[in-house]
Amino acid sequence: MAAFLIYQVKVAVLLALLYLFYKAVFRHWTLHRLGRGYLLGSVLVSLLLPFCSVTFHHTVPLSEVTQVSDLVPTTTAAVPLLEEIAGAPVQRWILPAFLLYASGVLIMLIRLVRATGQAVRLIRCGELIRTEDRIKIIVIDADTVSCSWMNHVLLSREDSDAGRQEILAHERAHIALHHSLDLLLVDLFAALQWFNPFVRSLREELLAVHEYQADEAVLRQGADTKAYQLLILSKEASARGFQIANSFSASLLKSRIRMMDCARTSCRQAWKMLYIIPLLGVALLANAHVTSQVSEVPLLLFDRESITLEALVARQGDASEAAFLSSNEMARIFGGPVPGGIISFNTVETADHAEGGVRGRFQLVPGFNVDDPDAYPLLIVNGVDFPYWRRKEFLSDRWQWKWFAFLHAEDAVPIYGKKARNGAFIVNVELSIQ
Repeated sequence: MAAFLIYQVKVAVLLALLYLFYKAVFRHWTLHRLGRGYLLGSVLVSLLLPFCSVTFHHTVPLSEVTQVSDLVPTTTAAVPLLEEIAGAPVQRWILPAFLLYASGVLIMLIRLVRATGQAVRLIRCGELIRTEDRIKIIVIDADTVSCSWMNHVLLSREDSDAGRQEILAHERAHIALHHSLDLLLVDLFAALQWFNPFVRSLREELLAVHEYQADEAVLRQGADTKAYQLLILSKEASARGFQIANSFSASLLKSRIRMMDCARTSCRQAWKMLYIIPLLGVALLANAHVTSQVSEVPLLLFDRESITLEALVARQGDASEAAFLSSNEMARIFGGPVPGGIISFNTVETADHAEGGVRGRFQLVPGFNVDDPDAYPLLIVNGVDFPYWRRKEFLSDRWQWKWFAFLHAEDAVPIYGKKARNGAFIVNVELSIQ
């Protein structure tokens, strides 16, 4: 539920930005087809863009790894505000907020269904006078203005008797341009975004564009501009019109008359649409995520024994601060480079042990039988291979152990090849000073 509500907030913010951009750029243009496409596209973009997440990859150097969690790839929001809100104690507000939101959606859908039912009742009660190009022209006696819905033109009795062809042409233009489908899409979107005041503003702008397009279609058919404007002035808005239809009324009166008289906007002005690119870029960045991971997969040691990342994560509560072992030092100890480097962890209790004077005991190394030569691990002392039977030489008092580790076969074979099929015991020693 929290993710869904956060998604709706993102949609609301994005729609607000797109609508304000429309007001700044398109408001006085006569490129109505472009404006209509932008408004409908704003609805679709605001719904889909929150699902588009740009991922930036951040590489963490091995030398900066200090704890187990640094080794696990993590993804965080570039702008974590909404995620932090969702991560807060959500039990107190998520359920009430979701119930409030769902109630609003339900109320809006009921209103939309009622308005659709009102349109259907008007059509059924009207008088079908003729059908033209699949458009049904119906005369209604109800006290309402002439309007259109889907493929139906609903003429008031007054307009039908007066033979006002401009009104019929106006409503036919609405049907030909499928304006009812636009309103249905926006009304469904408004049900989901009922709390967003910019949805209502966008719907009003879309209705205005519909009227501009229909007026333009009437004038292109040869109607006299002044006579048509006088006809608009003679009409009054009806309080009984239903909200899902395009009606011929005096609403938007000043805007419609001004749009008919204003100079045509040059199509070359459409390049200003490119200003939307930075806005969409900012929206994408606000929804971006950052993935952090170490530069290479290192060899992991826990209490001087190789371990998988999964096993290390399971024991991370026991791990002390990590120690990054330099490549030069490891090349000397291991007898060659170790791809990815090495990170060593100790249990918390042994983390403060000094390196000098560490004593190792071969018989404590797990995974092989010291009585079976075929099960012997590879022995590396100061970077040099030794037969495993010589191991006891390095347990004498003349040698001081500086560092040691046991690598399991899956970690040793990539470094030493098949000779490390039983694992590898790595020892770094120096002569004791007596």
